[in-house]
Amino acid sequence: MKDYYKILEVSVNATSDEIKKSYRRLALKYHPDTNSGDKILENKFKEVAEAYEILSDLEKRKSYDYDYNRERQSNSTQGPQQQTKTEQKKEEPITPSTFLDIFSQIRKQAVGLSKKRLNQYALFKTLYELLSDTNINFLLIFDEVEINREIISEVCTCCNLLNYSEVEKLTSRLVKLAGTDNETIQEIYNFNKRRKLWGYWDRYKGLSIIAGFILFMVFLGYESNKSPNSSSNRPETGNIYPENNVKPKVTKPVEDYSSWDKVNMTSGSSPECYNFTPHYDNSIDNKLQINVGSNTDVVLKLINTTTEKCIRYVYVRSGTVYNMTNIPQGKYYTKIAYGTDWRQKIVNGQCVGKFVHNALYKKGENILDFNKIYKGVTREGDSEYTNYEIPSFTLSLDVRATDLDPDRYNTNNISEDDFNQ
Repeated sequence: MKDYYKILEVSVNATSDEIKKSYRRLALKYHPDTNSGDKILENKFKEVAEAYEILSDLEKRKSYDYDYNRERQSNSTQGPQQQTKTEQKKEEPITPSTFLDIFSQIRKQAVGLSKKRLNQYALFKTLYELLSDTNINFLLIFDEVEINREIISEVCTCCNLLNYSEVEKLTSRLVKLAGTDNETIQEIYNFNKRRKLWGYWDRYKGLSIIAGFILFMVFLGYESNKSPNSSSNRPETGNIYPENNVKPKVTKPVEDYSSWDKVNMTSGSSPECYNFTPHYDNSIDNKLQINVGSNTDVVLKLINTTTEKCIRYVYVRSGTVYNMTNIPQGKYYTKIAYGTDWRQKIVNGQCVGKFVHNALYKKGENILDFNKIYKGVTREGDSEYTNYEIPSFTLSLDVRATDLDPDRYNTNNISEDDFNQ
């Protein structure tokens, strides 16, 4: 019988907090990403995860303690085994400060190199691999907000040495590392905008200088040909509008989207600035098939009717089919945004999104019931098997260009604010 208390390096009377704290420390210590594929340490990591799964669950721990104490009583006559020196040796655990030290060293080395000596691709690859999903998740577990901010600052400094295409990939990872720190998320997006503009200038500055010079020469020629006494410069008496008093057409002001971030997403992706965590139940093989027509892109939210919480938030491009799978049991309704050119930004600490062109927002009237349906019991010999039907649904979504008549799925109009709630 495995000694889970020994594996997690805690006492038999350890509290839940002590077990959780020890698991975090050991998980970082033995994680494969930090041990270069060492199979021994990888197996140790699996043992730690197995022990934590049992001891963190009160019912499982109670059952385990019963067998554990029985075995200890049966072996009470045996002397305790002598620990080996390897078992007694305590290695220094990996902490968020360890990651900060690594990023600081990378920044110091990169900044100290000349542009000719710096290998930009190697720098980008190193940073991107260190900002893996596994490492980011471990940093978020410790919730060391200030250390995470310092790591983000170190990476942004390194980003000043990279091409914008590489910067864009890294900043999306930094947004995830920021977690729920909306202030830092906004700073990351502001940095990304500045770096993007600087990238454009660095690429096209030669053409900009030439274009500016040409415009300047054209302006000088225009000024030299202007006559201050020309009749064309004197308005006609009693006529404030040219050409038979026809009032100029007043155009509707165009909304300024310069402060909005344009996001190019693929089908099935979720807007990253929402820090959204989707919910899955891998034990249920169900699906919601979303068929989107050729006239519009779609952003769909699947919302639980009981909790009013969004469990999935996906972007689906026009003319494509996306299958949303492993949906937890429950009843759901949808919020759907139709349009093209998706933009997003932080407003009052909250991430909001919208389509710039042909935007239309809907709320589904139909309830999608994903609860399993009981179908009775089947007997085979001495065994009984409970049978269930697992529901799945298909939505065909589109907006017709003629009359904006929506899909075959019953919906009601909602506002942009309602969709972003």
